Amino acid sequence: MQTQAVAGFYDELVPLVAGELAKLREADEPALARLVVDEVTAEDSAEHGAHIAVTFRDPERPDCTFGWRWSWAEDPRSEELEFAAQMLRVNLEEDVLSERYGLPADCTAGSITWF
Repeated sequence: MQTQAVAGFYDELVPLVAGELAKLREADEPALARLVVDEVTAEDSAEHGAHIAVTFRDPERPDCTFGWRWSWAEDPRSEELEFAAQMLRVNLEEDVLSERYGLPADCTAGSITWF
């Protein structure tokens, strides 16, 4: 588990990330523009440490809910918040569009498929 300062960074990052992900609706790539973000949360776990968790759906696969985790530097600073939110969006875009990653081909209806 992380310090209160790190947890505070991620809590402050959530609304900025939500704003950045809303920009996906305007993306030129249909695979990004059709994504529907369900939730952006600040999380902290023994397995993943402090991070942002994003859950979203692709209307072309209505039975699937996808989850994606992202973390910033080990010692985040408040002056990095805006840039961190932008980088999260870029990293998610790359993962969704990448031939090596992309959305998982299989999912389990009723649960989150993390990638």
